[in-house]
Amino acid sequence: MLCYQLTMRPESKAPSSNIQSPEKNQSPNFKHASDHARSFGVWNVEVLWMLVLGCWCFLTKPISLALLLFLMGCATTPRSQVQRAPNSFPADALITQRGVLSVFTPLGRRQFTLNGYLASSSTNGQRLVVTENFGSVLADVIVKPDGKVFVMRSSRAFKPTWIEQFIAADVQCLFSNSQQVDCPGQMITPNHFIIERRWYKLDLHIVETKPGLQPPEMFDITKAEKR
Repeated sequence: MLCYQLTMRPESKAPSSNIQSPEKNQSPNFKHASDHARSFGVWNVEVLWMLVLGCWCFLTKPISLALLLFLMGCATTPRSQVQRAPNSFPADALITQRGVLSVFTPLGRRQFTLNGYLASSSTNGQRLVVTENFGSVLADVIVKPDGKVFVMRSSRAFKPTWIEQFIAADVQCLFSNSQQVDCPGQMITPNHFIIERRWYKLDLHIVETKPGLQPPEMFDITKAEKR
């Protein structure tokens, strides 16, 4: 492993002479420039020390450095937000969706093809049922108008915590009439959305929208499965 060391040379003493030091005869402007030069030299030393420290971290602590760069990137890289007009979907409707969910894990990316059935009610909130292609229910969640989330059913693929934190957030992001603070992604068309969060990417298409009142019993939170 290469090692780097900075050394400072001691200032050489002026020779003993009766000749007056040139510094005393310098004009104020020249002296001011000299002060700037010394400051620039100190700044260079500090930068070099930072580079040496960075090399040391890279050679001895690669995991820590990678974590630091990851956190810096998350803190400084702005994310685009879905620009969706309010009331772009009927307040009372049944909305059918098709989507591809890409989940990022330490072992790689996993993809799921999903179907979504969203019952939206202006008075009772929204209920989303997510199924796989063969019809098995993967997630069932109700989001009330005040934003409270109730997990009606979960599965091995989607645990209650994931449903509460992410699926419910995406429902509010795309279908709520209120403007969400964090809705990362983009709207490709009025019926095609991409949601991109840190752990996953959702490519969602709206297949059909049927306006109409939804049965109140669909939003009965007392029928949730027991955990």
